[in-house]
Amino acid sequence: MQQPPPNSEEYWDLLFTHTWEARKGRDQTIFFANVALDFFPDWFREELQSLPYSICDVGCALGDGVDVLAKAFPNTSITGVDFSQGAIDKAKQYYPTYTFSVEDILQMTNKYDIIFSSNTLEHFHDPFPILRKLLQQTNKYVVLLLPFQDDTGTYEHFFRFDYEHFPEKMDNFRLTFLKEIDCHLMANTYWNAKQILVIYKKEEDDEW
Repeated sequence: MQQPPPNSEEYWDLLFTHTWEARKGRDQTIFFANVALDFFPDWFREELQSLPYSICDVGCALGDGVDVLAKAFPNTSITGVDFSQGAIDKAKQYYPTYTFSVEDILQMTNKYDIIFSSNTLEHFHDPFPILRKLLQQTNKYVVLLLPFQDDTGTYEHFFRFDYEHFPEKMDNFRLTFLKEIDCHLMANTYWNAKQILVIYKKEEDDEW
């Protein structure tokens, strides 16, 4: 059987259906979700703990990050979306109490208070139309966790993020938080390199 092109829908369906768990993909998803939680700024964490926001995990794979976020912020309602039918089928099996749907990012129609995306945008040759679509689909925040200054040679990673890729303003959003995170120093790490955590906030929601 010929291997599908990297990052194609067929590629990810095959990976999620047959080898994702053997490759510790679920463990890596949980690791990244917890990295994001650990580095959320206090003001953002308090907001999520106190308000009944709707959250969408875009590129949720088998739903393990949805479970991490839902347990951390029980007042929120969390949906997981992925363009892989195989991933969503398994997510529904593993987490039947959560909402999951098969969606292409560029075809998303539902809006959420917060869009969270962990280690997804690097899989696109040009991730910025994707990011702008995510901005369109959120009422308040877009939260990104991404490989940063990535020299790992991961063949699925088509784009290398650096500081210049996160402007202070993007459309009607402004950058409110940016944190470089060195994951290779962490115990039991699943990423021996750096990540960056980025939060964009819709400007009209500012109180000043």
